[in-house]
Amino acid sequence: MSMKKPFKNRYILIKIMLIVVVVSLLTATGFLVVSCSNTNYDQSALTIEFSKKIATFTMSKDATIKVERQTKYFVKEEVLPKKQKNIGNMVQYVFENDNSKLTFRVEKEGAITKAGYFLEQGKFETKFDKSDLDFIDNNGKLPNGMQGLENLMLTNVGNNYFKTLAIGEKFDLRLYRNTAIVDNYSSNTSIEPDFNIQADNNEIIDYEKQKENHFVITALKQGVTQLKISYNAIEVLNNDKFYLYNASNKKRDVVITFAIGDGFTNDIQVKTDNKIFDSEFDTVYFENESGSLDLDINGADIVKCNGNTIIGVNDKYKLAILEGANIVEIQKDGKVQYMTIYGAKINIVVNADNLNIGSKINIKVDGIYNILPKISGVYNPTQKHTIGDSPTNGSYLEIVINENVVIKAKYKSQYYYSSNTEFEFDLKQEYIVDGQVQFDLRFFCEWWGSDLNSHRQISHSGVDNNLNAKCNNTYLGCFEKVTIIKK
Repeated sequence: MSMKKPFKNRYILIKIMLIVVVVSLLTATGFLVVSCSNTNYDQSALTIEFSKKIATFTMSKDATIKVERQTKYFVKEEVLPKKQKNIGNMVQYVFENDNSKLTFRVEKEGAITKAGYFLEQGKFETKFDKSDLDFIDNNGKLPNGMQGLENLMLTNVGNNYFKTLAIGEKFDLRLYRNTAIVDNYSSNTSIEPDFNIQADNNEIIDYEKQKENHFVITALKQGVTQLKISYNAIEVLNNDKFYLYNASNKKRDVVITFAIGDGFTNDIQVKTDNKIFDSEFDTVYFENESGSLDLDINGADIVKCNGNTIIGVNDKYKLAILEGANIVEIQKDGKVQYMTIYGAKINIVVNADNLNIGSKINIKVDGIYNILPKISGVYNPTQKHTIGDSPTNGSYLEIVINENVVIKAKYKSQYYYSSNTEFEFDLKQEYIVDGQVQFDLRFFCEWWGSDLNSHRQISHSGVDNNLNAKCNNTYLGCFEKVTIIKK
């Protein structure tokens, strides 16, 4: 018996040693697996791996992800991950890849938002190293022919960027990138950038962000405040590549005046050329450092533009308009109304050897904004299509000589109006008066869809396909007269 006890102790000791070795190996292996897994992914980047069944997103723990499914135009429902796991100081999210209008959005403090569309397969990586929100990339090359955009925006405020609220009242402010970021022009699955709001008086109103382009405004106390709205650049995975969509155009950042309490009105009618002036669409174009705009305001007591009082003659007021946002104040019957009017510089290039009869005249106008975008279910600019029972004209700039001769610009593009601003014509005798040619410019715009202001009625319930869209048209923008002098 005394000989067996040491043997038994030896067996227990060996067993303990084996357990220790196995545990140590397992721990080391686990460490190596974690370490190896961690080194497979760049901690300063977002890595996305698509297969036909799943989509895997790997990122640092201080980044957040949101996946959504578009159910209607401007309506999305959130999709939760199938599983989630930590990999060292990174985190990995796995979603089902059911190819049903899914979009993702990844945000990290101090970095440009990453977003995009689910794909059937592929591996993609993009760095969180672009912290400059005005960063411009791609040399203007974007997918779906989206190059050359001015990066404007639309709002639901109204035709003069002015909103009156009672104290305590709330307003759902909705914002849209003028030319939407979409997967393609058929399905129109959209992605919005991150919008920013800056108020000059935070005691008058409060605002709370609901989504990237939706804010709830709450009126706090009597007074007037202006909100300046811009949006950041956003990097989007589209058509198997990441593209950087630029930040908003600073010259077109939206300025909204909110008036809270008593003493304000939104009922003063402002017209130009016998039509209601619409600040969102009627940009004032000019060649010099400033331009002029004639407004008809019936019965106004005081009119100010950028703080300067304007003297009217027979209810007509000539305003000096600067590039960018101009603030107009109108007082009538003891109440005040504000409006924002935008000015933009254009460049008119005239090529003509002389002003002899029969001479070939070439004119190019640069600087026209793509002011009416394609917006899903609401506006779809037409193309020039003259064959068939339903001909359409497209949208283009026009020259009007002596108030009766209309010359249309060469038509090049359905969606990018700035391309449809070049003219070529032969000079005729009736065009010349006192050795010069004078003409007006006007922009003809045609679209399938709803009335011009319909984007302002988009609500949380979204927009359906417009299967009975009618063809609409109007003239947008205000231009000064152009003179060509005979040399």
